[in-house]
Amino acid sequence: EERARRLTAEARGQAEAVLTETETQLRHRHQEADRYAQEVLRQLEAQLTGFLTSVRRGLEVLEKDSGD
Repeated sequence: EERARRLTAEARGQAEAVLTETETQLRHRHQEADRYAQEVLRQLEAQLTGFLTSVRRGLEVLEKDSGD
């Protein structure tokens, strides 16, 4: 009976260690995914800002031309 208790306690300890490691890895992967998403969104924002600038310049040219 004592051996069974020791084995059970050991198994619980190992299970807790596995869970802790899994949770740590999950947090790390989540942080990496967040960093990647931020990077992609910043790149997209920069591209969209460039597109918007081009559109505004085009509109300005057209408005100047139509005003003549």
